[in-house]
Amino acid sequence: NCLALIFHLLKQKILNVAHIANSQKFAEEKSLIQIFKPFNSTIFMAVKYLIDKILITLEVAEKTALLIALTKDGQIHRKGNGNATNTTLQLAQGFSSDGHFEALMMTVDESIFHYAGIINEPEKAGKECRLTIVFQGGNGLDYSFRVLYGENSQGPPAELVKVLVNAVAITEPWYQQQLNPERQKKWWQFWK
Repeated sequence: NCLALIFHLLKQKILNVAHIANSQKFAEEKSLIQIFKPFNSTIFMAVKYLIDKILITLEVAEKTALLIALTKDGQIHRKGNGNATNTTLQLAQGFSSDGHFEALMMTVDESIFHYAGIINEPEKAGKECRLTIVFQGGNGLDYSFRVLYGENSQGPPAELVKVLVNAVAITEPWYQQQLNPERQKKWWQFWK
């Protein structure tokens, strides 16, 4: 059983061995300082389906500009919109049966899990930014990405930007509804 093999390897911490490597996919876009890569990438075909929590944070000049946490059971936590100049970030927390977690996971490319780790852009232009994306599942499953870059630099790899942009787009209607509950339409006002 493929899942049993994955859990067995995770328990032995074989998959958590870190080494310096150049990622085929990210090396084209970034100079990598440290990247974590599994020994046998064929084992990771179904990792996406083992994940049940996602945390995304964007910090600009050591201030949180965006925080999104989603769980498979419907929990949503969101603070901010990514704008670092906004000083009044409001936190919205709750549950939703609208499938935000599933919608985001459908947009995640399975291949990114082969390259979890830290990307540190050596020449940062502008304010320092830090994008962190953490995917977690049962039995200690954890794939974390941290990208350190300058506000006016090239930025994170396109695959990670896609996760960030999709998370914002998928949670935006829910977030706006939580911040402005009086703007919620009545059931008979479907045309508005």
